[in-house]
Amino acid sequence: IAIARAKPGQLSGGSSGTGGSSHLALELFKMLSGTDILHVPYKGAAQGMKGYDVNIWFGISAPAGTPRPVMLRIARDLHAAVASADVKERFAGLGLEPPVGTPEAFDRIIREDIERWSKVVKAAKLAP
Repeated sequence: IAIARAKPGQLSGGSSGTGGSSHLALELFKMLSGTDILHVPYKGAAQGMKGYDVNIWFGISAPAGTPRPVMLRIARDLHAAVASADVKERFAGLGLEPPVGTPEAFDRIIREDIERWSKVVKAAKLAP
C-alpha cells in the first residue's frame, strides 16, 4: 500500500476484464487503500488487506414467492449432491469448497455483495 500511495498512477493492476470480478476486486482495493492504480484488463490477482475479502460464488435461486418447503427441499438436495464423493473430489480438484447453508444465509450473501459492489462500481465511476 505504501508503494502505491507513493507512486499514484504509476502502478498497474491486472484483471480478467473490465467489470469482471477481478476488476471489481482491484477497484475495492483502490477504494479501501486510497491508492491510484491503473487498471489493465488482463489475467492477474492481488494480495488482500483488512476488508479486502473477495470471494466468487455460484448458487441456485428460485423465483420470489417459492414456498418455503420447496426451497428447503432444493437446499437439502443440493447439499446432498455436493456432499457426494464424486462432487467433493471434483470440487477439490478445482480448488473449490462448497459451503452448506440455508436459503436465508445465501440471500444475505447476495444482499451484502450487491451493497459492497455497488459502492465499488460507484466509486470507480463504472458504467454498465
